[in-house]
Amino acid sequence: MEGQKKISEMKEELQAAEEAMLPSFISRYEKDERAGARKLVQQARKGRRQKAGAAGAKADRTIGKRTAENREAENLRTAI
Repeated sequence: MEGQKKISEMKEELQAAEEAMLPSFISRYEKDERAGARKLVQQARKGRRQKAGAAGAKADRTIGKRTAENREAENLRTAI
């Protein structure tokens, strides 16, 4: 275990990491065979996917909201 970072230190590093730092975190620790390290790498990978998915979902909600607003406005125009 000489030279290996403690899992608790790795966890703190991951929690402090910004999205741009996740690929570096993953490449640094993906070969670590300890269960705790594997779990943290998996969380980092999941975090990247979730953040990418969240941005797309937000765009979808915005488009859907605008579409609903447009339909509502159209209904008001036709009612008048």
